[in-house]
Amino acid sequence: MNTKANYLSPLGPIEVTADEGGLTSLHFTDQNVTSTPTTNQIIQDTIAWLDTYFAGKTPEKAPTLHLTGTTFQKSVWQA
Repeated sequence: MNTKANYLSPLGPIEVTADEGGLTSLHFTDQNVTSTPTTNQIIQDTIAWLDTYFAGKTPEKAPTLHLTGTTFQKSVWQA
């Protein structure tokens, strides 16, 4: 099941989506949104990563990704 949350970045609102396998989507949204609290650990880790990045520091570890796509898309991502 996908869980969504909104993150207010210095560059604009970002929608963060994750499932049990990892981060599935991270994209800017043009919606007028507010920050959304979540209990999803992957989203919490992603938001902490973004906070560190936007503070001008180097985040330690990237969030776990759960990439879904066609066989062709996966081969391009591997390259």
